Amino acid sequence: AEEDAQYSLTGHQARRGFTEFFKNFRIGGIYYYREALLRNWNKKHYYIEVNLAHVYEYNDVLLNALQTKPNDILPIVESAAKESLSNLLTTQNLKDEIIPDFQAILKSDQLPQS
Repeated sequence: AEEDAQYSLTGHQARRGFTEFFKNFRIGGIYYYREALLRNWNKKHYYIEVNLAHVYEYNDVLLNALQTKPNDILPIVESAAKESLSNLLTTQNLKDEIIPDFQAILKSDQLPQS
């Protein structure tokens, strides 16, 4: 039961965790999701592709929550993406922009298990 508690997140913790993930995840020196959010925003593509391997690398508890409660966590991921983009636009003096809801598209390089 203690192990389950270690992997259970409140909605607030999940939102904070995914907001930090979008802000801080890097590949090399590139802030991967910051760049992707801004690139998609500039193209008026209101979605973000989230690689599950990146989530695992960043925080396996976030990945576990996403895999065990996708219906609860996916809307939180989408809300965190929108919040992260809002924060990025604010730093670029575009804080009055109206941001529509963002869709999160999950992708995985993991092979299906039979």
